[in-house]
Amino acid sequence: MSETPWTTAPILGVSDVNAAAHYWCDVLGFELSGPIFAGVGEPEAGGVYAIVQRNGCEVHLQIRRLTPPDPARARERSETDIYLRVDDLPAVYDDLLQRGAEVWGPPKRAPYGILEIRVTDPNGYRLTFGEREA
Repeated sequence: MSETPWTTAPILGVSDVNAAAHYWCDVLGFELSGPIFAGVGEPEAGGVYAIVQRNGCEVHLQIRRLTPPDPARARERSETDIYLRVDDLPAVYDDLLQRGAEVWGPPKRAPYGILEIRVTDPNGYRLTFGEREA
């Protein structure tokens, strides 16, 4: 097998791909990795799929017409949907605050030793950004 590290690209179901992609770009600092795809034979449907990326981290946003996510669903505070390992978490924290992201608080060291912040997007997804000690 190859020694090249594997990467992951989570797929998040959203009710409005265009709005989600713009939020991830404008507020979370990601960039579109190609066009927002429209539904085949459904130009009026708007976007059905988009890929955003930041610093090598890729997230896919896919339309969910039948069961849209429920941002108000009851969840434990510790539940996370995506964990992003980053360098220089204080700089990421400052950038997200300046962009208007819903950050839960300043960086805190978790009991397992990783410095972390949490963010919630408009679809109710929770992202944890974490930096290991050098």
